[in-house]
Amino acid sequence: MGFRQTRGEFNYRIDIGYTFKKDFGDKLLLLRCGLYNLLGNPPEEDIVDFYSVHLSENCLPYGSISFKF
Repeated sequence: MGFRQTRGEFNYRIDIGYTFKKDFGDKLLLLRCGLYNLLGNPPEEDIVDFYSVHLSENCLPYGSISFKF
């Protein structure tokens, strides 16, 4: 095969998320949640298999809570 004679599959991913931010003076609370790969076909190395919750087509929910004191 020569240089750049084949092209890999087109990969894309659409994620959706929400962030809630609350300030308490100099303190901060962040709540984040969403869905990774809501729509798309990411490459195999982007698909993680060790999570216990999978929705259809490798869609993964995520969430986080952050505090700043």
